[in-house]
Amino acid sequence: MPWSRTSARPGNALDLRGHRISASNLTGDLRGARLAGADLSAVNLHGRDLAGVDAPGTSLRNANLAGASLRGADLRGADLRGACLDTADLTGAELSGAEITGATIAVPPGTLVTGTPLPAGQRAPSCG
Repeated sequence: MPWSRTSARPGNALDLRGHRISASNLTGDLRGARLAGADLSAVNLHGRDLAGVDAPGTSLRNANLAGASLRGADLRGADLRGACLDTADLTGAELSGAEITGATIAVPPGTLVTGTPLPAGQRAPSCG
């Protein structure tokens, strides 16, 4: 199935639903991308703007999301095991049911995290 841009979403969001994506072929504007069910395991998305992505059930296992903007992202049920989320902006992101075992997540002290079992300051040695 070829990748496509859809006119149904603002900004012609990239539609990668169900695709297996590698670091070598993931370029372009990812804001609001449709990623439901995609496999982005071990992809380097360091510092990328992923605001508003629609990514329920997406595999981001061992992905580098350090410094990425995930503002308003739908990550319900996503596989984030071993992912690096240090300094990622998760403001308004929906993480209910997401698997975060072994993920490195730096949450500033006093941050209120709802909808996911994520204690403030959780860190794991997966970022290098």
